[in-house]
Amino acid sequence: MKSRIAAVVLLGLGLVCASLASAETNLPHAEAAAGVSAGDSTTALLTNTPEQTVERFASVPVPEPSEKAVRFYRSGVAWWLASEAWSCFVPAVILFTGCSGWLGRQAKRLGRWDFAATFVFVLLYLLIAYILSFPVSYFRDYVRLHDYGLSNQSFVRWLDHSLRKTVVNVMVFGAVFVVLRELIRRSPRRWWVYCSVFVGGVVFFMAFIYPVWINPLFNRFRPMQDKQLEADIGALAHRAGIDGAHIYEVDKSADTKQMNAYVNGLGSTKRIVLWDTLLAKLDPDELRVVMAHEMGHYVLRHVLLRCLSRALIYALSIWLIYRFGSHIISRLSHRLGFASLSDLGAVPLFLLFVAVGMFLTAPLFNAASRYTEHEADRFALEMTHHNHAAALSFVNVQQQNLGVSRPAFLEHLWRGTHPSLGDRIDFANSYQPWTEGKPGKYEHLFKGN
Repeated sequence: MKSRIAAVVLLGLGLVCASLASAETNLPHAEAAAGVSAGDSTTALLTNTPEQTVERFASVPVPEPSEKAVRFYRSGVAWWLASEAWSCFVPAVILFTGCSGWLGRQAKRLGRWDFAATFVFVLLYLLIAYILSFPVSYFRDYVRLHDYGLSNQSFVRWLDHSLRKTVVNVMVFGAVFVVLRELIRRSPRRWWVYCSVFVGGVVFFMAFIYPVWINPLFNRFRPMQDKQLEADIGALAHRAGIDGAHIYEVDKSADTKQMNAYVNGLGSTKRIVLWDTLLAKLDPDELRVVMAHEMGHYVLRHVLLRCLSRALIYALSIWLIYRFGSHIISRLSHRLGFASLSDLGAVPLFLLFVAVGMFLTAPLFNAASRYTEHEADRFALEMTHHNHAAALSFVNVQQQNLGVSRPAFLEHLWRGTHPSLGDRIDFANSYQPWTEGKPGKYEHLFKGN
């Protein structure tokens, strides 16, 4: 079974590696290769197009990536492959060397009660996993981003954030496995059903608390500082029917030069967040389109859909553990050092199955994510009718974040949570049903129509 799991993982990784050769490699002309900053991208486009490009519906050409962006893209694929392999390798090594069984016995000695022993085990396991994964995380998330000029983090700040994430994981995983082990003991036949429901509930609970309890551990969130922009966004929110929406800017410039915006949270914790790097680089029209996109996520309840799809992936992983986990343990118990799925030593087995399950189902999850992003783009265009600004915002994001407009097919299939920037620019250029007197898909949701 171990060899089968490894073969499936390696096959998927190999396919993605093979697809890298088809990635976009066309480089821009010499003056663009020398580097055009995001702040200059609009000017660069306008100087090469007629005066009508400043009009509301003027098309924007899809930019070719710089040589630096292509190198960054390729290194990102390589590090992603390494990370995926490592996420399976670490729990597999701890599990099949017998280290997990030994850690379980030590945790029982150190923890007087069963729930305390579970937290001790999770702490010991995650510390070992953190040490084993540190080289990959350091070079991928710190060295690489600094090499390409995309990070503002000092090593101390990066290490502090890394350790804080580990502490959060200890608390969450510890609580989850306390309940999972109890459910397995109480219901040997139906535990996978109860565990799936419980883990699904955890997914929704974490989505609810993440904006108010977890995110502030890493960055400072505050109300919009530009009051004119805040008023414009408020008018957009009113038209979208979400008066009173929580809108924040976050000081991501303390960590990165990249740009982003997002919606997270559920119910009363739902909020729209703009990175201060985005606010500094985009002009007001582009920011309005970005905000309309995020409001689309908000109105169309895409966070809820993402939580549901993630819960289904975990449920599939839990079923696979139920189906094959006991067979693995019975055949290899002498090597593993434990004899039951409810044993503390089985925790890495769960994590291994989840890692494999998430990798294998990534194309489905990403396809659903790309659909929601595309529909949010449609929502934004129908709300603002500003195709030119929408396309320019994607150009700015591509150039500032060192993106490529047309990633390789398999890499995009496994990693692409958004449509490619080239496709988004093309859609922004072409989607104008209102010019033909046709109703938009979401215009009935807007106030004032």
